[in-house]
Amino acid sequence: MLKVAVVQCPSIPAAMPPTELAQLAGCVAYCNHSLRVIDLNVRSKQEGWHRDQWADEVLAGGPDVVVLSVPPGAEDASLALASRMKSVRSAAQVVLTGSYFSQFERAEELASSRFDAIVGGPIEDLIPKLLGLFEASGDWTALPGVVAATREGVKSGGRPVPFTFDLDLAPYMDFSGFRAGDYERPTHLPMVASRGCPWRCDFCAPRERWAKHSFKSGDRIFSEIAYARKQQPTWRHVEFTDIMANGSVDSLVRFSEMAVENGLPSRGITWRMQAAPKPDMTPEALEAFARAGCAEIVYGLESGSPKTLKAMGKPIAVAETERVLRDTRSAGIRTVGTLIVGHPAEADEDFEATLGFLRRAKGALDRVVLRAIEVQEPSVLWRGGAVRATEDVLRGRITSLAEVAASAGMECEVKDLSGTERPAMAA
Repeated sequence: MLKVAVVQCPSIPAAMPPTELAQLAGCVAYCNHSLRVIDLNVRSKQEGWHRDQWADEVLAGGPDVVVLSVPPGAEDASLALASRMKSVRSAAQVVLTGSYFSQFERAEELASSRFDAIVGGPIEDLIPKLLGLFEASGDWTALPGVVAATREGVKSGGRPVPFTFDLDLAPYMDFSGFRAGDYERPTHLPMVASRGCPWRCDFCAPRERWAKHSFKSGDRIFSEIAYARKQQPTWRHVEFTDIMANGSVDSLVRFSEMAVENGLPSRGITWRMQAAPKPDMTPEALEAFARAGCAEIVYGLESGSPKTLKAMGKPIAVAETERVLRDTRSAGIRTVGTLIVGHPAEADEDFEATLGFLRRAKGALDRVVLRAIEVQEPSVLWRGGAVRATEDVLRGRITSLAEVAASAGMECEVKDLSGTERPAMAA
């Protein structure tokens, strides 16, 4: 049995336990190794950043392997912590993985003696294999999807591993090592129904990180939630954190049926998801979600201009979006929509079309979130060096949208130009 510590450095809001870290914990627990979970992301919000102190803390338990979960934004802190740990205790094996390394070439670029390996493929598949090889022989350098630093230099497993792993076969996320009270939403269970996205919006990164969209079956979603609630029985609300939880509406309908059959709604369990206004979001599907405790759906609307939507790569029709919003509200589910301004293809007449769309959404949209476009690495626009509208134009358009939302009685949340939150505007 190995002693394994799984760690996440600061990067994201600390509302709930990070799902990537929970998935790593699940992989270690599945292999019956000794597990310690250290969420430095939430601790940094309370204590600040203390690299040397935290390196000593991670190593104090004498772990054989330390696995760092590295989402985008955590790379610098993770590299610094890994380097410190290797300088203090070179015998400890330090492994980096996570969505930041979903592109295998990024793993190859960063591999160095500051750590021992980078896993650049599906962790649900590769982490159990890596730990098994290390326990058996101490050598994981030949494992596909792994870039290892050896005495002879950087060595690759030879090829990337595509993200085609069946998510139903993955170990359950493990939340036993988290303290719910440490987080901003202590009664919220974070859950994922899918990985990646079936669409390819030009400003968004998930499709570039994971070439294939994968999703869990409804049975798997239900059983994983049940498993997590046994570990954290105070959790009363399920928050689907994936970018498009309704990639498979059929899976969510099946999950909803199982939730009703097993009495989750009658026990006060609710859930919320981010979704796309797709044609298969039928009244029947939405009513099934409502019966199962779905309280709110956040739709990625982005624009009310057909031309801008086409330029973005969003295969949705404005009329279909309006229908989905109405049907969602009719089912008794609260509706939230995100709109962005400043896309390179958004002309004045396109913005006017978005204003018209928002006016027509009165009564169907409870809340709108407004933001300037954020071009994510390594999206199509990021690679092409796209230039968004000027700050004056962005401010003017966000202000106009906020005024329309207020006149329509919608709640309105405004993100400033750097993507951070400003106080919500009352309807």
